[in-house]
Amino acid sequence: MVIDYLVVTTKIYGINVKRYKICVIGAGSASAICMLTLMGELGYNNISLDCIYDPNTPITTVGESISIKPIMLMQDLLKFNFDRNGQELDMTIRYGTQHTFENNLGKSFIANYGNNLDGTTAIAHHINSEKFSSYVINNLKKHYSFMFKAHEDVVLDLRNENRKVLVICEKFTHEYDYVIDCRGTPSTEMLESDLYAKPDYETVNSVLIYPEFKSYDDKYTTAHFHENGWMFGIPLQHRKAFGYLYNNKITTKENAIEHFQTMKPQIEIEKLRSITWSHYYRKKVMDGRIMYMGNNLYFFEPAMGLPLHHFHHMTSVFCTFLKSSFLPELDVSNFMNVFHEGQMEILQDLIAINYSGNNNMKTEFWQKTSNQTKNRLKNSIYFQDYIRETLNNKKYGQYWCFLVPLMQTYLEGFDVNIEDLITQSAVI
Repeated sequence: MVIDYLVVTTKIYGINVKRYKICVIGAGSASAICMLTLMGELGYNNISLDCIYDPNTPITTVGESISIKPIMLMQDLLKFNFDRNGQELDMTIRYGTQHTFENNLGKSFIANYGNNLDGTTAIAHHINSEKFSSYVINNLKKHYSFMFKAHEDVVLDLRNENRKVLVICEKFTHEYDYVIDCRGTPSTEMLESDLYAKPDYETVNSVLIYPEFKSYDDKYTTAHFHENGWMFGIPLQHRKAFGYLYNNKITTKENAIEHFQTMKPQIEIEKLRSITWSHYYRKKVMDGRIMYMGNNLYFFEPAMGLPLHHFHHMTSVFCTFLKSSFLPELDVSNFMNVFHEGQMEILQDLIAINYSGNNNMKTEFWQKTSNQTKNRLKNSIYFQDYIRETLNNKKYGQYWCFLVPLMQTYLEGFDVNIEDLITQSAVI
């Protein structure tokens, strides 16, 4: 059975308005972010939106940091109110990230993420990833049943065919103008294929997660840098998730657990969750009319809470190209792929900043990682351009979505000497 959802062109006040049929595959945080962004950018009257997901696929139950823009979309589109709905989502207020170093071997500082251009503070949040995505899907069904449908089904295959995408599922086959595939981490076989690439350095690649079931009155994500990597702390309504991050090629799991216990003596080892990953990114964000988001697109590490904001940012750019009056529709994927290449380079630069400053961490992890990340920044054409402009203008500039105050906070907080990182070719 084929359900035909093709582009519809309608007349509104004599203007041709293209109405797209778009499908988001998956029911995790990335899917929820993409759906909110599509509706916010294109307008719910200009799209028909489906979500297809396998209800038997587990959603990672972990706390995540989310930027202000998705929250604003929830407020505008779903009538979200923190005072009314925050407890339902296990959500807490987040002003930014508090950075500390083990044994005070580096400088403590706070990065406020929500600085508005007018100098006021915008409020971001910590979310329970499972409850967040369920809330978005359920409220889209509640408020937008005229244009949104959720299908519980197993996707077997995706096929680009002329000016549409076939989504072949166990129950039905659907047709869409565009598909955003957020089905999570690719298989090892896929990651080793020509579709994916690896960054030129590796930081942490493993985490031990421990939930402490007590209420914390924290308004910040915490990032505590230790001898083997760093530890995040994400406070939710009734618990705080601590994640001890390390590189398993340098530190054994047993040694990581032993050190974690010195930092959090109350840890019950049997309750620890352990996750290991590879650093990777898809070479192309779009294949024809199929766009890849979530862990299907990339994963390096959770520093700075970059992934969820990146998925919003990329989906927003995709919508901008769709709305463009001068860009032929067939060129959207080409433009997105060129843009994606630069974004992957810049995200690697931002993570490298975390490890490239002057501190007194002298362990094998820090010496090796610091050398790799400094070399990364020395060889990045994007960061070298940033250094040159900063030195020429005698003031910091914006980098990626990080406005000037935030970029300055990170570079000065981590004590990154950009003059030491500049290469001869970048000197004017």
